Amino acid sequence: MSPTEGATESPSDSPARGSTLSDRDSTKRDVVREAAATSPEPERKVEPERKVDPVLQLAFDSAKQKLAQQDATLAALRNRATGLLAASSVGTSVAAAVGLLNLDAARGRVYPIWAGWTMVALVLAVGVCVIIVIWPAQKWGYGVAPGRVLEDVGKPVDAVFKNVTTAMIRFAESNAKSVKMRQRVFESGAALLIIQTALIALSLGLGGRVG
Repeated sequence: MSPTEGATESPSDSPARGSTLSDRDSTKRDVVREAAATSPEPERKVEPERKVDPVLQLAFDSAKQKLAQQDATLAALRNRATGLLAASSVGTSVAAAVGLLNLDAARGRVYPIWAGWTMVALVLAVGVCVIIVIWPAQKWGYGVAPGRVLEDVGKPVDAVFKNVTTAMIRFAESNAKSVKMRQRVFESGAALLIIQTALIALSLGLGGRVG
């Protein structure tokens, strides 16, 4: 029997061995952490950015801007039309208040009858013009409805832009007719207001009773 076979570990050797095993486990964990930190992440698939054709983008922006301009033009026409009616009413009221529309011969010069009826007709005509301008547009396009755009889900971006732009162009063409008609009516109302003002001056210049 060899001297080493029957030998037993001394108490002082056990802590040293345990410490060595602990150091080895700690080193392994550090190595694993470093490997995980330095390992490259799996590549993520990046979908290519869908770019719209520049010409389509330009047409889309132009059609959108056109609709906005038409809406602003319509609002401006309506504001001017209400001012036109106010000017016609104020002119007639002031003329009557200062005695320009006198119908009593005892109080001075009498406003000619033909001029009075013509004045009434002109005021009514201006009022009709104003009503036509401010009347709500029946077929006015403000833009493409969101639901219409959703119908093109899954289609190529260029195709969607083309469909939306085409629809806006149709709306702009329809709006242009409505705006042009209201512009002509407004111009007619402005001309009637000028005639009304000239009639007051003319009747005052003629004076006397004309039946």
